[in-house]
Amino acid sequence: ISSGEKIALVGESGIGKSTTASLLKRSLLPTSGEITINGTSLQDITFKSYSSKLGIVDQSDYILNTSLIENITVVKEDYTDEELQFSLSKSYVDEIFEKFPEGKNTLVGEGGVHVSSGQRQKIAMARLFLKNPDLILLDEATNALDIINEKSILKNIKEQYNDRIIIAITHRLSILEDFDKIYVLGEDNIVESGSFEELIKLKGKFYKLYNGIRE
Repeated sequence: ISSGEKIALVGESGIGKSTTASLLKRSLLPTSGEITINGTSLQDITFKSYSSKLGIVDQSDYILNTSLIENITVVKEDYTDEELQFSLSKSYVDEIFEKFPEGKNTLVGEGGVHVSSGQRQKIAMARLFLKNPDLILLDEATNALDIINEKSILKNIKEQYNDRIIIAITHRLSILEDFDKIYVLGEDNIVESGSFEELIKLKGKFYKLYNGIRE
């Protein structure tokens, strides 16, 4: 995948999407083969170096038992006020602050008990914008957002990071219309690949997934 490309991995449940995400996060190491970055095996790159360039938003983002604002700024120590305000506006987290009497200083509680799943994903998006990573991994990153927030935040990510690599793993296929390439995973590894329009015209596996057609 080259810089500036937006690609997606899709497929039925249990086909290997989450495993692939874990490999890209380096929470799993490959038992055979390798993942390379600029020709260098990912296993030869230090975890600290790799994680500093990787931005992840997934469906289980960890929420600290501290304030809303501290949950965002935890990813970067030397941020500027402009960077913070940018991340809050692009993720629409400022809308969350308005819902609580103590605003950004609201304590979220153990495991984020005082915020909804959608609000947690907004916090994770704010972390992404503040971190400003080279590689962005969206692992079911918008499954708890309503359609308006989903489309707005994804639009902001694509516009802000049009020169970065974006990898999305999702069941919500409608968000992939402007992705450069979609890879459809099946029992035999990658079974289809192409743009959204190409795969719909093909009327194969992706078409059936998109339209909810059982095989």
